[in-house]
Amino acid sequence: MSTERNHSLIGKDALELWGNGDLEGALARFSAAIDACPEGHWALFQYFGSRAGVLAGLGRRAEAEKDYERLVDHAREGGAPDASSDVAIARFFLGNHQLASGEFARALTTIDPSLDAGATLGGRLFVLKALALQGLGRTEPARAAADAATAAATSAAERAEIVERLGPLGDPPI
Repeated sequence: MSTERNHSLIGKDALELWGNGDLEGALARFSAAIDACPEGHWALFQYFGSRAGVLAGLGRRAEAEKDYERLVDHAREGGAPDASSDVAIARFFLGNHQLASGEFARALTTIDPSLDAGATLGGRLFVLKALALQGLGRTEPARAAADAATAAATSAAERAEIVERLGPLGDPPI
C-alpha cells in the first residue's frame, strides 16, 4: 500500500474514532497518520489541526498548543501570505486555543498578522479579537472589533452566530 493511501486511511480512522468520542484512540491514529504522511504534504495541515483538537479535548493544552503552532508553520510553508485562508484558519485555531486558556495578549499577537493583511474569515478573526480585548479589560476597542466582526459576516446566519458569541461583551449587548 502506498504511503499516500496509508496515511489517508489512518487519518480517516482517526476522524471516526474522534467522532465516536474515543479521544485516546483518535490521538494515537492522528499521530500515526502524521508519522506516515510525507513531509510537506497538504494533509499534515488537517492532521496537526485535528490532533491539536483531540489533545485540547483531553486537557493536554500545552501539547495542543504545540500542534496548533505546527499548523501555522505548515500553512506558512512556501511563503503563503498572512491573508491566505490556510494561514488565517491556522491562526484562528491557535488564537482560539490561547483565548480559551486565558492568554488574551498572546491570542491578539497570533491573529493580528492575518487581520492586518486583510483576512477576516467572515468576521471570526474579529470575534477572537473582540473577546481577547474584552479579556484584557479594553472594552471600547473590544466593541469596535465586535462591530467589525458583524460587518464582516457574509450572511444573516453568520451575523446571528457572531452576535450570540459576543453577547457577553457588555451592556448594551453588541
